[in-house]
This record gives sequence, C-alpha cells and structure tokens, in this order.
Amino acid sequence: MNGHYELGVVHSTLGAFFGAIGGIVLLAFYYLKQRKKYDSLAENSANILEVSDGQLIKEIIYQSIPFIFVSISMTLYNLFDQYTFQPIMQKVTDFTLDSINAQYALFAGNANKLVMIIVSLAIAMATTAIPLLSESVTKGDQKGTRDQITDTLELFFFIMLPAALGMAAVARPLYVLFYSYEHMGIYVMSVSAYTALALGLFSLMSSVLQGVYRNKIAIKYTVIGLVIKLILQFPMTVWLHGYGPVLATGIGTGISGVLMIRYAYYEFGLDLERLLKSFNQMMVFSLIMFVVVLAIVFGLGLFLSSYSRLMSVVVLALAVLGGAYVYAWLALKTRVADKVLGDKAGSLRRVLRIN
Repeated sequence: MNGHYELGVVHSTLGAFFGAIGGIVLLAFYYLKQRKKYDSLAENSANILEVSDGQLIKEIIYQSIPFIFVSISMTLYNLFDQYTFQPIMQKVTDFTLDSINAQYALFAGNANKLVMIIVSLAIAMATTAIPLLSESVTKGDQKGTRDQITDTLELFFFIMLPAALGMAAVARPLYVLFYSYEHMGIYVMSVSAYTALALGLFSLMSSVLQGVYRNKIAIKYTVIGLVIKLILQFPMTVWLHGYGPVLATGIGTGISGVLMIRYAYYEFGLDLERLLKSFNQMMVFSLIMFVVVLAIVFGLGLFLSSYSRLMSVVVLALAVLGGAYVYAWLALKTRVADKVLGDKAGSLRRVLRIN
C-alpha cells in the first residue's frame, strides 16, 4: 500500500505471530475435545512401561535432532543462494549491484514463495500416511510398510505432477497477480515450478525415512544433496545467472530424493513396477492438462493487450478450472484415481457424470 518496506516486514511478522496463536488455540481445542478419552486411557493403563522424566527428555532430543536438521535443509539451500549469488555474479559479470539484487529477489523471494505453496500442499496430503507407516514398521509388517510407502508416493505424484506443471503453465497471470509484470520473473517462476517436483520429493522421502526410523540415512542423503548444490552453484550461476541457483537446488534435492527412493526399494522391497506405471500414467495426464492450460492462457492473451491484476484473476480462474477438469476427467475415466482416492473416486465420477 505504498508504505515503507520495514513496515511491511513488521506487519508480516506480526501476522505470523497471530497465525501461530491460532494454531495453538486449534491444538488446545482438539486436546480438550479428546481429553476424556485420554484420561480413560491413562486410568486403564497397565502401567507396565516406566520412563523417567530424564529419559523422556533425552529421547525427545535424540529423535528431534534429525527432524530439525532435515527440516532446516531447505533453509540451508536458501542461505547458500543468499551468500554466494551476489559474489559470484559480481566476479563473472559486469551487472550492477541493483541488477544482481533484483535477479536474486526474483528467484529467492517472489518465485520461491509461490512454489513452496504447492510443495507444502502436496507433502501435507501425502504425509498423512506416515503414522500408519510407523505402525507397520513397529509391528515388523514388511508388506504393510512397502505398500504404505508406495501409496504415499502415488498420492504425492497424483497431486504434485499436475500442480507443478499447472503452475508453470499459468506462470504469467500468477506472477502478475501477486507482483507485477516482469519478463524474467515470469520465466524464473516457470523454471521454479518445474523444480518444485524435486523439492517435494526430497521433503516427502526424508519424512518417510524418518517415519520408518531411518534417521541417519535421511541425514546422509540430505547432506549429499547439499554438497551437490555447493558444487553446482558456481558453474550453474556463471552459465545461467538467475536461473542457475534454482536449477542447482532442483538437482541437489532431486538426487537426494532419488537416493532415498532407491534405499526404500532395496530396504523394504518398494513396488517399483507399480509405482512407475502410476507415475507414467499421471505424467501423461499432467502433460495433456499442461497443454490445455497453456492453450487457454495463450488464447486469452491474444485478446488482452496487457495483463492487469483483475484480468490475471479471470485468466487464472478459467485456466485452473479447465486444467483441473481435464486432469480429473482423465484420472477418473481411466480409474487411475481409484488407486489413490479409493471410494471417493466413485463419488467424484457421479458428480462429474463420468462413466
């Protein structure tokens, strides 16, 4: 609203504070709602297990360190960009400092914020199976563990593939809506959307490995990805400038994710044939959807001399609705959605009148 950026930072930070308060209130609400059940469980407990406060605190710290490290790994990727992009660009180019900072803002600020929305959404939906996964491992159910990991990955790809390709297709109106028209910013947005698949896969698989108590393996492959990022950062930035760090992050997280899937395959007998079949089908559907969405955005762009925020909303709405319908129709018609959504797929077919 044409104010100073410092005021914007203050307001956004305060907004995050109130968001956290809201989360705490929600947790407290559900705790109180289930309190009678918890009290009943405590009263009827056999009290066989005795754990001292010291042991409990020690175990919590021991188990939380890997989760904390893996969780902050994306922050480390961003910190690498923050501390290396400007020096590299100043060394190998004759760009002004303002131009370098502007490029950094395009990929580290603008595009990254939007991309992490779809990454977080896909992971949040897919990781709902992790408690069941932990239960299967605790019971020693090898088949159950394998099936849970496969189901989790299928759900992830079912959501993430169309989300990533869809965001790339609507990069122009989406970027204009949140920021303003910026030629390079739109292309950086597209590239970032493609790399979101690698970011999401890494985040998901690191959670899966920790869910099956393979913390050391998760940390090991996370470190490998970070090292690859460091190695590629200089040559990729020299070669591609503002696009370089984005691709270096995508390659680093992508390799970490693939290594984690490879470990799950050898350790738990992951059903790779089934997973690849589902992935290929979902990729084909996502590519068809991508073409449809791109055609809608391009077609509407022919009638618009320039994008305003209002027109961006209209274009986005039509493109998203069109793309979502195409993807849903293909997934439901071929029964691919049934493997992921279960009985809900039948209800969706009736709503959309798909035989």
